[in-house]
Amino acid sequence: MIKYSFRILQLTNDIDNVLIDFDNDQYDILSTFIESDVLCFQEIIFKAFFEALSLNKKSELSLNSCHVVIQEDKTLLESLIDEQIGCEVDTKELFQIINNYLEYCKQRKNMQ
Repeated sequence: MIKYSFRILQLTNDIDNVLIDFDNDQYDILSTFIESDVLCFQEIIFKAFFEALSLNKKSELSLNSCHVVIQEDKTLLESLIDEQIGCEVDTKELFQIINNYLEYCKQRKNMQ
């Protein structure tokens, strides 16, 4: 199980960002993927996860910061900036982490 936590980066008095930190450095690319690509391409990414998890269809996406291969059992992420940075994670677990992150962001927004 991948361990992570959320933290708030205060940019101005009115604006803050939710960041996700992973306990293991090998998952740093996940922070970049979630904070950048997921927020920008949420609909496309959710469609790819649905196809992988429900239809057993492989999806490949090249987004702002990552190249992602989503399969039913595993997801491969690779940085578009540095091809040596990447990782492989369980697809269901990554999808749950993404949902938790988005729910946390939504709750923060509702509190403001």
